[in-house]
Parts: sequence; structure tokens; C-alpha cells
Amino acid sequence: MKKATMCIGVFIVLFLAVGVYTVQAEVTSGLNGTWLKFTGSFKGMEFAGGPGSENAGRNDSDSITLYGCVVDGPFFDNQFFVQLYERVRTATRAGAAVFQKSAGTANGFAGWFSMKLMDDYNPAAPDIYTTTILAPGEMTINRGSTDKIKFKGFGGQVEKEPAVPAGVYTGYALYGVKRLNAKTVTARSLPFNEATACPAGYVIQVKNTDDGDHTGTITPPGPWVDVTTGFSQQFTITVNASGTYVKVYKDNVLIANYDDVSPADTIPPITIDSDGNNHSFWVDFD
Repeated sequence: MKKATMCIGVFIVLFLAVGVYTVQAEVTSGLNGTWLKFTGSFKGMEFAGGPGSENAGRNDSDSITLYGCVVDGPFFDNQFFVQLYERVRTATRAGAAVFQKSAGTANGFAGWFSMKLMDDYNPAAPDIYTTTILAPGEMTINRGSTDKIKFKGFGGQVEKEPAVPAGVYTGYALYGVKRLNAKTVTARSLPFNEATACPAGYVIQVKNTDDGDHTGTITPPGPWVDVTTGFSQQFTITVNASGTYVKVYKDNVLIANYDDVSPADTIPPITIDSDGNNHSFWVDFD
């Protein structure tokens, strides 16, 4: 595995991608803008040639240190979305993460951390990743004048593969998570300017629901898409069965309705303009 990439931040659970769960809103209340420091170590094997390689693998291990900012919003369904940055002075984006609560109280609970990391940050395409990390663990929140978050992982898995479109990484790797922790840090302790925007862009929550018979796809699928300020995000929608009725919502407001759609039909792409605000994009197939 490429050391630069893991140090850049190999981290975050594979798909997930963003979220925390089916719980009460107070779980994330007041956490917006909280900075976290992530540290972790991984051990596994890497193969040349990408997925499906028949080359002999080599043992590999690495560690990561990343900084992330918690993003909260009215459409996030009580989820933690975390925008990740490398440990460098320029506050270079490293990817995105989500914590999904499974069970517990508002201030002490267990769930899954999901992280997606990129090799090289491209402002025009900020959601192209090579590495996914999925790790269960315990999250605790100490409420006070400054809320403090602490995450302790129980293990997990890491998968690294070439980005689409192709990037600098061409191999394939699988790792076990030996250690993955996160804790609140002050802005003064960041390696980059403490005035760095959190996030330096905005995020769109993507939801796909169906009736079980009439299904469809959204591209990019989410469940979260992070977008750089100054750039807009386009979504394409396709259906998998004839006779599908499609309803499209932005921020829970119906913006488009398509009746009796078949797989051969083309649904016009929908663009969410860059206004610097967080949004939700929901498509219901019926």
C-alpha cells in the first residue's frame, strides 16, 4: 500500500459514508463545527494489478492521523458527517466520514464509523475515493460549555482499490483495523489555520426509497456527497422496471414528478447549485 495515501488518511468505513442512525435528534445537537483528531493503525496485504489480481500479495501495515470537522444540519437525520483533512499545514481535504449509531443513550452509544479517503484532492470532483474503512466502536459525548466527543474502535476492515476515473493508485489491498480512535481537539491544536472553514464546502444527503418492486438508482449514490463551494452537483436517475413513478425532493420539498417511467426512458439530470448550504436529495421510486 502506498504510504503517502495511508498517511494522507486511510480511514473510513465503506459504505457507509456518512451518517449516524435511527436515533434521537439530541444526539448530534450542538456538535456542528467540532474538530476531531483521528488516529489508527492497519495491518493486511496488498496486491499489484488492482481487484482480481493474480499476483502474489505482500504483507503491509500502516498508520494514519487525520483531522475532521463535524457537520450537522436540518436534513441529516441525526447523523454525524465528518469532513476529513490531511495532517499538513494547507488543510488539504482527505475524504469524508460518517458515524452510524446502532444502540445506546444520547451520550454513550455503539455504532459504526464509515470513512472514504482519496489519493489526491480535486476540487471539481471531491467525491472520488480509493479507500474505504468500516469500523464498529463506542462513542461517548461529554456535554458542557464545550462538547467533547470520544470514539474507541472495536476493530474493522479497510479496502483500497483504484479510483474511478483512474487515479494514481493501481493496486488492491485489504487490511484489518488494529486501532481506530477519535477525540475532540481545539482549533488551536490543528496543524493548519484554526480559522479554516468547517467544512470548506457543503454536503448533500442522498436518500433512495422504493416500494420493493419498482426500484432505481441515483448517481452519485451517496448516502452523502461532499461538494466544494463554487461547484454544483448533478444527479442522474434511472429506473429498473417499467411502470415506475418517480418523485424527486430537495430538502424534503417535491421538485419533480415523473409518471410511468421505463428503463429506456431518460429522466433529465437534476443539478443542485452551489450556494454554500447543506441540502438533502431524495428520490422515491413507486
